[in-house]
Amino acid sequence: MLSLRDSFNILNLGSMNTNQNAAQQPFERAIQFTNDVYVDFVAENSFVSQFFVTYLANLPKAFNHHQIFQNGISFNILLYCTSGCGWFSIGDRVHCINPNQYVLIPATGLRVEYGAQDDGFWGVYIAHFDGQNIHSFNDSFGLDPFISPTDVGGNQKGIDLWEEMYHLLNKPRTYSNYLQANFCLYHFLGSFLFPAQEDQKDQSEHWISETVNYMKKMIHEKLSVEDLAERHHLSVSYFSSLFRKAMGLAPLEYFIQLKLQSACSLLKERGLKVKEVADAIGYDDPFHFSRLFKKHMRVSPLAYKSLHRSAQRNTGVPTIGLGIKHSLMAV
Repeated sequence: MLSLRDSFNILNLGSMNTNQNAAQQPFERAIQFTNDVYVDFVAENSFVSQFFVTYLANLPKAFNHHQIFQNGISFNILLYCTSGCGWFSIGDRVHCINPNQYVLIPATGLRVEYGAQDDGFWGVYIAHFDGQNIHSFNDSFGLDPFISPTDVGGNQKGIDLWEEMYHLLNKPRTYSNYLQANFCLYHFLGSFLFPAQEDQKDQSEHWISETVNYMKKMIHEKLSVEDLAERHHLSVSYFSSLFRKAMGLAPLEYFIQLKLQSACSLLKERGLKVKEVADAIGYDDPFHFSRLFKKHMRVSPLAYKSLHRSAQRNTGVPTIGLGIKHSLMAV
């Protein structure tokens, strides 16, 4: 039977044999734990030997990044994508991994690969970890080679814990620093497996509030869901789900309602022509704008303008828009 020291050395040789085609990127950080002091510490500490860090890397903007473990891995890999787009494969199964998604790849005899999408880049935090209890850990959390990426939102706590591990393991080689770093590993993994619901709620509310303010500032522009999601480094599906849950409408539906609310004000208060109003809220085609306006407001822009002029002459009191979603009035 192999000793822990022997298995640790084999593990690190396996990691060192990966192929990385990318040149070193600016601000890229990585640390491989092969020094004798760390190996001895892990071998001699009955607590840490159950679960310990073996490799950390942060690639803020890695192009053409690719790593391959042809004969599988005897350890686990956590990948957390923060920007761009990446991919990973286990055997013949390939998955994309988008911003604010993570994956925990378990020890497996199948070939494992990961990297940036072709002709693109990704920002990623990477942690490899092993231990005598690694298979029990994987069984407890149902980790298997059919794992898929998981949306986690903005996990700043996880990033902070990764930074703490990296900082401690780059300090002088002392057992105290190594012990603290491996305690951080438990909290680091927990930040992904058990994200704090209140923290996520506060972060989500900030994203939605900022998005609505941005929409108002860009009322004269054309926006896509991809643009809005990318501002917060979120996947389109996750961002759209958050927005609809908070506002009751899909992002672009809400943006259209804001545009129409602005159009109503321009027609009532400034007396602009229909083409001028269409231009002011980002529609090049006034006929398309008129059709959209009538669909939502139940009257054409010209009829709306005449209606409110007549109402103001008769009452002297400005009237509010018809047909606009009630929830927008409070925004």
